[in-house]
Amino acid sequence: MKLSSQLMGMSVLSKQGMTLLEVLLVLVIVTMMVGFTIHGGEQIRSQMSAQFSLKRSILHHQYAQIKALTDQRDMFVLYDLVKQEQRVVSAEENIFAEQYSDLKVKVAKQRYHYNSNGEVNQFNTLVFEDNYFTYRLIMHIKWGRIRIEKTERFPID
Repeated sequence: MKLSSQLMGMSVLSKQGMTLLEVLLVLVIVTMMVGFTIHGGEQIRSQMSAQFSLKRSILHHQYAQIKALTDQRDMFVLYDLVKQEQRVVSAEENIFAEQYSDLKVKVAKQRYHYNSNGEVNQFNTLVFEDNYFTYRLIMHIKWGRIRIEKTERFPID
């Protein structure tokens, strides 16, 4: 009789659910998993946005080069490091401008000139940074070929 009452008591205990310690342990594990997911997702979103801005910058240079060839007129790509802005202009008109929000322009010549043959006037390296990487756009003289180099940054916080 004692044995059956002990077994009944054990079966009653197993139906009560999780103890407070078990609930806290599960809560800590879930919180850590969510925290890692949000932080990792933010880094990926930031990198994707920076790469998109970088590709747009390259497209602006290619647009200026093609426009110079097709219209047989000089085109310019201008950088303003204070405003963090890139503009594509001709001698007659301002074609478009774009400001950088996710990417910071660190080093750039103020003006890149594409002549009526589509040739860029100078060899140069543009340097862009985001929170995690430094990007270098290396511009080759003559036909304006652009090469990208990416290096990881280690910011000190």
